[in-house]
Amino acid sequence: MVAFTRDPNFACVVNLCDQPIALPDHRHLLLASGPLTGTLLPPDTTVWLRLG
Repeated sequence: MVAFTRDPNFACVVNLCDQPIALPDHRHLLLASGPLTGTLLPPDTTVWLRLG
């Protein structure tokens, strides 16, 4: 997994693993590179989130 934040309250999370991972707490999903399964980020998928 690779994750970083940008001001004001944006985060990017990339799942490079072969298993889904839990998304961090967030207010809004802004963009996803593929479909999500509930609150899990599938393998080889990236999301941009609005935090807090």
